[in-house]
Amino acid sequence: METVADEQHFRFQTYKHSLSAEERLKSDDIDVKKGFYTCGLFAYCRHPNYFAEQSMWVCVYLFSITPKESDFINWTIIGPILLILLFQGSMRFGESISASKYPLYKEYQRRIPQCIPSLAIIVSDLLEGKGRKKRS
Repeated sequence: METVADEQHFRFQTYKHSLSAEERLKSDDIDVKKGFYTCGLFAYCRHPNYFAEQSMWVCVYLFSITPKESDFINWTIIGPILLILLFQGSMRFGESISASKYPLYKEYQRRIPQCIPSLAIIVSDLLEGKGRKKRS
């Protein structure tokens, strides 16, 4: 998931930056006009690559829990907690920049969850036969 999200975002940014400012305004691609990517995995959460990275490290922690332990917390939980805090700060900082650069980003923030993909959006798209197509 992380690789797919990174690749989707890289392709969008590469294409967007290959256009002049005038070409971006005339583009048929609504995301190019808005200035930020809202398709693919980014239709379900604003940071699917971060979600995948954090999920992987939480899973690594879960493997450290043995059935003999009476509780589910051991000292190795420090790693995933610090990583999640680091990503939260990074997301907050990056989103403040995006919101100041792109007026429509605040609407995207209102509609789409920050890090954990929205199951409601995924189910809705699947029922409508959209899959991972572009969302407006």
